[in-house]
Amino acid sequence: MNRLIVILICIISSSCSSHIAKLPLPDELVLPKIKAAELECLAIDPLNRLAQRDRLQRNRIKTLTNIIKTTH
Repeated sequence: MNRLIVILICIISSSCSSHIAKLPLPDELVLPKIKAAELECLAIDPLNRLAQRDRLQRNRIKTLTNIIKTTH
């Protein structure tokens, strides 16, 4: 029984000490600019969805950037 416990401790401790590779921070994504006049042809609902999509995308980029920075 003691031998089994020692083996389990060795297996668990060796798997926890594995090296974690650091992720490089990618270059900032540069999206093309859209002028307000170019969006005038859109109805308000698609325009709001587009704005929401852009906000969600920016927030996701910030979240992933923070995750990468905290792992360094």
